[in-house]
Amino acid sequence: MTFDEKIFLAVDDIEVPDSLSPENMELMLTARRVPRKQTVAVSRKALVSASSGNITVTHNITNKRKDAAFKITASIAACFVLLTGVFVYRNTETEKPGLVDIVKYADIPAPQIPASYTELYDVYTSLQLDDTGKPKTKTPFDFSLSDTDIVKTDNGFIYTLRDGALYIINPEQSEIVATIPSSAHPPVEMYVTGGNLFLISNELSVSENVFIEIYDVGEPSNPVKLSDYSQCGRFTSGKVADGRLVLVSSYSDYRLTPLEGEADLAGFVPYYTVNSSSYFIDADSIYVPANASSTDYTVISAIDCYSPDKITVKAVLGSGGDAYCTDDSLYVYGKGQGNYTVISKFNLVDSEFEYSGSCSIDGLIPGRNFLNETDNTLKVITAGYDADGNVAQNVYLLDRNMNVTSTLGAILPGEAVTDVKFADSFVFFYTGTEAAFVVNTDVTPIASVPELKFVKGSIYAFGDKLISFGRSDEGGYLLSLYSTNGILLNSYSFASDEGNVYSSAEADMRAVYIDDDGYVGIPVHSFDEFGTNNSYYIFKISDETINLETILNYSDIDDANIFERAIRVKDTNADGDKIAVLGGSRIVWVRMSDWKVLSAKDFFTR
Repeated sequence: MTFDEKIFLAVDDIEVPDSLSPENMELMLTARRVPRKQTVAVSRKALVSASSGNITVTHNITNKRKDAAFKITASIAACFVLLTGVFVYRNTETEKPGLVDIVKYADIPAPQIPASYTELYDVYTSLQLDDTGKPKTKTPFDFSLSDTDIVKTDNGFIYTLRDGALYIINPEQSEIVATIPSSAHPPVEMYVTGGNLFLISNELSVSENVFIEIYDVGEPSNPVKLSDYSQCGRFTSGKVADGRLVLVSSYSDYRLTPLEGEADLAGFVPYYTVNSSSYFIDADSIYVPANASSTDYTVISAIDCYSPDKITVKAVLGSGGDAYCTDDSLYVYGKGQGNYTVISKFNLVDSEFEYSGSCSIDGLIPGRNFLNETDNTLKVITAGYDADGNVAQNVYLLDRNMNVTSTLGAILPGEAVTDVKFADSFVFFYTGTEAAFVVNTDVTPIASVPELKFVKGSIYAFGDKLISFGRSDEGGYLLSLYSTNGILLNSYSFASDEGNVYSSAEADMRAVYIDDDGYVGIPVHSFDEFGTNNSYYIFKISDETINLETILNYSDIDDANIFERAIRVKDTNADGDKIAVLGGSRIVWVRMSDWKVLSAKDFFTR
């Protein structure tokens, strides 16, 4: 009898309780799976330009022998625990008992790419749907976006949406130079780049589609419409990166009618429209990840911002319409069969999508703000279960090839994590207004940083430091500056004399203005018997100091013009750069060299 056979017999003879089963021991013991790479050539066809070519797809296959050896090791460890009654874990100041350095994940095969609509139909109708056995219910689009969330600046002009209409403003002249009136589908987002304006809206009349109007704004006072484009589904996200507008929508129209003609394709094939001409996405431009568990599609398109007629469209079946986009990558993720998430990565190359790799990780991703990519490393937070069945958070680090390089699990077991914020290499977990747990992903293994716990409110990366904004225990608000090892360098308490104060920055991180020169802007308002006290505080952070530069104060009879956002407008003239502070219908134009208010005007009627 071989040594391996003796080990297997020894393991089989020992009764192991569920809490020490190999599956649960796997959550507590560190193991590294050694992947080997397989290269697969996949053909693809550009949808609009009709060009063709080949791409190389690289993915990883789990080394089964290594995995088996690990399970033997986990079983031996379980036996050791039974015999000795002792389990040893590391317990240092930077590590919380119960944390584990490894959580389950698996490399998976490349997605299937149907060669024809008939093959796609067979795949579509054979999918094993998620837990309910039915397609996922569509989430209605949230139209609660405030107008001031949708403001851009380009070449010294401000582009802003109000009540469904787009206004182009010359702040130097304090005038609106052009207006694009509200249509039947009011815009919910916009982008200005490459001399072109992209207005994005949702069509909800017959079916749910994302609609884009494209304008030439080379002369801002005279915008000229170039074309329009739409794709099926609900708008979920968009991003302008490297001269491309990447558009993501979630599409679901679950029907199982027999495939007898082209008209039947509409039941299960996503589509797009260019200038009123509609097209089905080619079958070989649709990806089906391994273990897909829904009939929802994520539809992704890339539009050349300088040549808007150059459009590439692809779709991922079974992903639920969720995606996270960076400057050169797109990550599409969705629930697999069971409590895990499948992530597929696409590289963005010259307005084309090239499949890069996939993997599955334990737990589910609550939303796009639970992913973050820096320095070619993707940080992903999932909600899973610890060995005792408690809901807990997991952290995964993935490299550019979708290999899991580091993990940490069993974070805050049994606690309701309400938000996650990323700042440089740090991940802050919130269960309330204070950070309940912080990890540093820049060390191996990932470690907790208890010194940064209890940071209040929002956290922002600023060079080699961290900035936090939240309520002060003494009333008002507190702006704090930390080193990355958790040392409080300085803090500034403000607005404590204004009574019960409020700030849009408490709910929206974008409301805090921070630029590379260390200027920080924060809106604050309060109410009294005369109306609304509307203020905007501007600070300057330099080295380890925080200085108050100026306060913009306005007294209003109501709260219609509460400050919410600020943008910086570059200006090469003698006056230098300006800051435009926006709130409701008001825009305040401030010169940064001496903080002189150049104009304050209510541009829009309500």
